[in-house]
Amino acid sequence: YPDLLKSKAWLDAIDWVSRYGVIALFFIAASPLAQTPALIVAAISDLPALEIFAALLFGKIIKYGVYAWLVVRFPQWFHHALEARK
Repeated sequence: YPDLLKSKAWLDAIDWVSRYGVIALFFIAASPLAQTPALIVAAISDLPALEIFAALLFGKIIKYGVYAWLVVRFPQWFHHALEARK
């Protein structure tokens, strides 16, 4: 990642993780934001590894749970939208 240190994502990740710690990692993991910069910052910080793991685990459970819900609900919505157009 040669341009990573100059990117806005890197600077934001440094700022968020230094200010909010594990809470920032949780929200980054639960969002569609790139988490590589945040993980690098967390790895070199003094945050406990177990807390980092838990924040990423629960953030991803929420993110992929929402994605799964959307995938399950989308066919019904699509079918309803097609029927409404007839």
